[in-house]
Parts: sequence; structure tokens; C-alpha cells
Amino acid sequence: MAALKKEHKNVKVIISIGGKGDEFAFNPQDNTSWIDNAVKSIKELIQDYENTQSSTDDNLIDGIDINFEYIYANIPDTTKFSTCIGQVIKGLKEDPDVSRSMTVVSISPTEHANFHYLTLYTDNPDNIDWINYKFYNQSFSSENDFINSFDKLVDDYGSASKLLAGFSSDTSTPTPTSQQFCIDGCTTLVGRASLAGVFVWNANDSAPTYSLEGELQSLYK
Repeated sequence: MAALKKEHKNVKVIISIGGKGDEFAFNPQDNTSWIDNAVKSIKELIQDYENTQSSTDDNLIDGIDINFEYIYANIPDTTKFSTCIGQVIKGLKEDPDVSRSMTVVSISPTEHANFHYLTLYTDNPDNIDWINYKFYNQSFSSENDFINSFDKLVDDYGSASKLLAGFSSDTSTPTPTSQQFCIDGCTTLVGRASLAGVFVWNANDSAPTYSLEGELQSLYK
């Protein structure tokens, strides 16, 4: 990673917290202890990476990504996710030992968990840099259907400059037959300067052709 960042100055390395399956669900039994443990463990992980650096001028880790796809925090405690994750982000940003490695914070909402992520973002807009919205399992009837969905997300989050459209090349994730509508929609959004960027998960399944990545990257050439 150090060699990659040295060769490509625009590369950012962030630690993804959470995971795809319900075995990695957000489900604290006690908010205070969960927050304390999360801050401590993420801090130790960041420091483990940074301690491998021979130079103290360049940090290896640039931030974190919040990537819980399953969130067990429903009525009446609808703010648990925002409270806990918001405090973790704040704790890491304010910790002098790792704050320089917290220049990027992203969140990765999905359709069924979007309520919790929207609450988190609304409560912490200045501490969240990117909204990596996953369109993985959503289907659309047309290009305009996708664009309308994206535009609604922009309205909900109030920030077109932070919202990225996410797609999956994971072979274990069903790919909606309307994915081409999404790609065509992205082309239109880029043409009107309304799409800050895109992302694809995951690289292991895309290699060696990276065809989906290449098609999406070509939008910005």
C-alpha cells in the first residue's frame, strides 16, 4: 500500500468497518462500551499500519468507511446507529494519536438500511466526506427510473458533491437485469455534472478483466 500511494498520489486507503452479511451486523448490547471498544480497536489497527512506515511524514491510512449492511436498531431506539457511529467518528477525529489518519470518512448505505445512514449523516454532515450508496440489488424499469432514484437521494442527503453511485461485480450477489439502465443513467448524470463519482465492489470478482470498472471509469475520461 505504501508503494501504491507513493506512485499514485491521489490514492486513499481507508478501513472498512462492518461487512456484507448479518454475521457482521450492527447490534450493540450497551452503547457506551461498544463505542469505547470500537474507538480503541480501530485506533490500534490504524497505529499498527502507521508503525510500519519508515517515514512519519506520510500516513498510510486515510480514514474509515462505515459499511454495516444489517443494522439491528429499530423502534423505539431509531437513533442508536447514529449515536454510536457518530461518537466513534468523533472520538477518532479528536484523538491526537490518529487524527491525521482520519481525513476521509465515508458511509455505505443500502436501500433497506438507508433510514439509519440518513439519520447518521443528518446528525454528522461535517464529519462525513462521501456517501457510497449501494445500488447493488435494486432494479429499475428505465434509465430515467434510476436517475429519479439518484436525484431523490441527492434531495434526501442534500449534497450532490458527496453522493457516489455503487455497483457490484460480486458473483454471489444477484445482479439486477437493469444494471445497464444504471450505467446509462450514470452517463447522463456525468454529462450534466451531477455525479461526483462511482465505485465498484469487489475487485476480486472483477479480476482480471475489470470490465465493469473500466466501463464506469470511461465516463470520466
